[in-house]
Amino acid sequence: MCAGLCAGETRIAGLPNGADVEAARALLRAVGVRVDDLAPAAVRVVGSPPGPHRGWNPGSAVQVGESGTLARFAIAALALCGRASGTLAIEATGSLTRRASEPLLRALADSGVEFSSRAWPIVLRPLGPPSTMVLRDPVSSQEVSALLLALAAYPDALELVVEGALPSRPYLDMTLAVLARFGVQVERTRDGEREAFLVQGPLRALAEPLAIEPDASLAAVALCAAVPGAALSRDECPTVTTF
Repeated sequence: MCAGLCAGETRIAGLPNGADVEAARALLRAVGVRVDDLAPAAVRVVGSPPGPHRGWNPGSAVQVGESGTLARFAIAALALCGRASGTLAIEATGSLTRRASEPLLRALADSGVEFSSRAWPIVLRPLGPPSTMVLRDPVSSQEVSALLLALAAYPDALELVVEGALPSRPYLDMTLAVLARFGVQVERTRDGEREAFLVQGPLRALAEPLAIEPDASLAAVALCAAVPGAALSRDECPTVTTF
């Protein structure tokens, strides 16, 4: 998604072949981003950054499959980085159609993005971001990551204010680390449960290939399955953190 929002060419290696990754590749192609398959696990992405008379511009409804991560990232990117030439529709399948991300949608609506539908399929009219956005009571770190990524596509200093507890901070730290790789500076200030992120973009294509590390958290389910449940109380059972 970072590569798809910046000017220039980025090569990515080590991509897994899961359905969520395939959905992300298909979505980028649908919005006008060039994605060349170099090998089964490697791609070259030629991005399409936002700007006057440019930006992501799908010819029809885009699909996010069952990926909650992709859904939130796509909603924010299309809402804030899509070409302002009409309404855009985002469709989901399977269990994702029974899930919502209301804090993200509310933050976008409060910033001026118009929604014809805030239930699946989500239909919106893109609008460039204001100087400051506010996200209240996020239900997932993905909502914060999605907005930071969209704001980072612009060459301006833009602020995201998060009010309320911020879940799954380690995943947000991963997002900030990736943004830094793409040349984005993020200044964080925190006062209790109010945290501000000052984002200075734009995203810049990487000169060297980006190698994706394996997702070790995927092994957690198998490790938990191997633990004899009868020997542990509910409080003693290992947990899997999701976001």
